[in-house]
Amino acid sequence: NQRQEEEKEEIRRKEEEEKRARKKEGKFMKFFFFFFFFFFFFFIFFFFFFFFFFFFFIEDSSSSSSSSSSSSSSSSSSSSSSSSSSSSSSSSYSSSSSSSSSSSSSLKILLLLLHLLLLLLLLLLLLLLLLLLLLLLLLLH
Repeated sequence: NQRQEEEKEEIRRKEEEEKRARKKEGKFMKFFFFFFFFFFFFFIFFFFFFFFFFFFFIEDSSSSSSSSSSSSSSSSSSSSSSSSSSSSSSSSYSSSSSSSSSSSSSLKILLLLLHLLLLLLLLLLLLLLLLLLLLLLLLLH
């Protein structure tokens, strides 16, 4: 009879330990998923916000510089009918505006590649965190 009582007590202790372990595991899972999703959404938002900000900033600055250079170039070309020196200056100015336009295009491409690289690194980091979670879950069981 006493042995049965001890066995019941031992079974009860094991069940309580399992409940505590499950409770700890549940808290860990909640914390990890909160951290994972917060990290994921924060950096995705951060990435896209700055990507679009810089993309539109470069787009606006290049379009405004090219429009101002176009207007200057057209005014120079309208006055170029009177003298050939102003015509040569307008053509040199238009070639400099095209080179600045191509440099802003290459800057846009570099910025796009940089953002894609950062996004790839972010996704790799999230994958690493997920693998860490799976490893910890395997170690807990």
